[in-house]
Amino acid sequence: MFSDFPNLHPLVVHFPIVLILLSAALQGLLIFKDSQQLRWGTLIIMGAAFVSAVVSSKIFHAHITELPPLANQIYQDHERYSDYTLWISGLTFLFRGIGEFYQIQRRSYEGLVLASALVAAVFLSLTGHRGAQLVYLEGVGPQGNLVTREGQEHGATAE
Repeated sequence: MFSDFPNLHPLVVHFPIVLILLSAALQGLLIFKDSQQLRWGTLIIMGAAFVSAVVSSKIFHAHITELPPLANQIYQDHERYSDYTLWISGLTFLFRGIGEFYQIQRRSYEGLVLASALVAAVFLSLTGHRGAQLVYLEGVGPQGNLVTREGQEHGATAE
């Protein structure tokens, strides 16, 4: 079923996109409406966001062949912002977990967690924008163009 795709990154990447944005929205809601169910739900969504970001960026990552200079710069930016998104979403999950473990329910702490979630969302947007530039402006990815199939070595092209 998935053998027609050079890699599964475009299919898997939508999970962290939705979950990171949803976790920021839920954290924002926590500032105005505090409930145990909402706190636990937000923690679970943040955990799923971090795990799906790891899976998307590290396990189902697209392996790129040699790119032209402009496309390579966009790709490097995409990678850097992806790493920032990954680690800040993990930090946000850690903050939320610390808040639950130590039962910190101060509005200022919830604001700190929200700020972290919003920073993750900003880097997520920058990552997605660079990914869209690669696909739609530079032609990287559609029908395996300039990417290798999973399991192939770097430098080999998808057939």
